[in-house]
Amino acid sequence: MPVEITIAPIDPCSDLIEPLAAEARGQGYLFVDRLLDEARSGENTFQKRGECFCGVFVNELLVGCGGVNLDPYVDTRVGRLRYI
Repeated sequence: MPVEITIAPIDPCSDLIEPLAAEARGQGYLFVDRLLDEARSGENTFQKRGECFCGVFVNELLVGCGGVNLDPYVDTRVGRLRYI
C-alpha cells in the first residue's frame, strides 16, 4: 500500500487531535493538552493574520500537528512555530 502524506489546515479545537493528546499525556507530555485548552478557551486560535494551524496526515490518519503564531515579543513580521 502506498503511503500518502498530506499537510493541511485543521481547526486546533478538532476532535482529531484528542488521540495525539492522549498519546502525549501517556508519555508524560502535556503540551498537546495545553494546545487544546488554549484553543477551546479562545486564548490561542491561530486565527490572526499570518497565523495557521496544520495537521500532518499519513493515509488520512492524523500523526502530528503544529501552528505558527505571530511572535508577541517582536514585530509582526516574525512568526513563532509552536506545538510540533
